[in-house]
Amino acid sequence: MIDIQEYIRKLRDENVQFDDISTRAKRKFDENYHDYIDGQLANIQTMIEIQEYIRSQREVKVPLDAIRAGARDQFAASHHDYIDSQLTMIDIQEYIRKLRDENVQFDDISTRAKRKFDENYHDYIDGQLANIQTMIEIQEYIRSQ
Repeated sequence: MIDIQEYIRKLRDENVQFDDISTRAKRKFDENYHDYIDGQLANIQTMIEIQEYIRSQREVKVPLDAIRAGARDQFAASHHDYIDSQLTMIDIQEYIRKLRDENVQFDDISTRAKRKFDENYHDYIDGQLANIQTMIEIQEYIRSQ
C-alpha cells in the first residue's frame, strides 16, 4: 500500500489530473487494490477541498474558531483532525508574526510558542522560525552587497 501512496504522490507531483491518476494506478496495481486507490484519492480530494475552504474563509477575514466550526460542520468527522492541524499551523504562523511585530527575540518566540502550542507542533515551530531566520539572513546579505 505504501507503493500505491508513493505512486499517487509521484503522479500528483507531476500535476497529473485525478481521473488520470486513478486510471494509471488501477492499471499498475492489482484489482484487489482498486477500492484502496479510490479511497486514497477521495481523501486527497477532501484535503484539497478543506484547504480551499480554509483559504476562502481566511480571505474574508473569518476568525479561526469560526472557520474550524464551519469546516467541522461541512466535512466528515474523519477529517476533523486534519482540519484542526491545518488551523493550528495557521494559528502558530499568526502568533509568530505577532511576536515578531512586537520585536520579541527569536529564542523568546520559540519558548513562548512551544509553551502555547502542543508538543506535536514544536518541530513545526522550529521550522517556521528557521525559515524566518533564513529569510532575514538573505535580506541582510542582499543589503550588504
